[in-house]
Amino acid sequence: MKLFESLLKKEQILTPELCLTVSLLHMASCDGKLEPEEVLYLSGTTGLSLGKIDEGIKFISQSIKKGDSFHDFLELSNTMLNTNQKRCIVLNLLDLAYSDGNIHQKEEKLFKEFCNQYGVENEEIENYKCIIVLKNSFNKI
Repeated sequence: MKLFESLLKKEQILTPELCLTVSLLHMASCDGKLEPEEVLYLSGTTGLSLGKIDEGIKFISQSIKKGDSFHDFLELSNTMLNTNQKRCIVLNLLDLAYSDGNIHQKEEKLFKEFCNQYGVENEEIENYKCIIVLKNSFNKI
């Protein structure tokens, strides 16, 4: 029993992959609910296994217990990710936000926080937004 307790208490190390997972979980839950399209995106489109999603949830839970905020996560991830990794996360967040056909106000606010922290300019994002919206327009086919 003590073996399992020590495994559960073991603090996770933030890696680029875990940054992606945690970022996506923050986006998926920021409007207070998980839409089926968002769950599908998390488990399918990004290639994240349920185990990886569970690791992200565990990281968020541990952070909350330690008193770390979302902004603490943003600052830490910003210092450890390279430019391409930041862009990858931002584009996946944008794709997730539009996976249900539109972006909600809370999702847009959170997305802008990521962009500001990661140094991604609005003009750069606008170039990708049209493509992602079109990609996620399944009901128009």
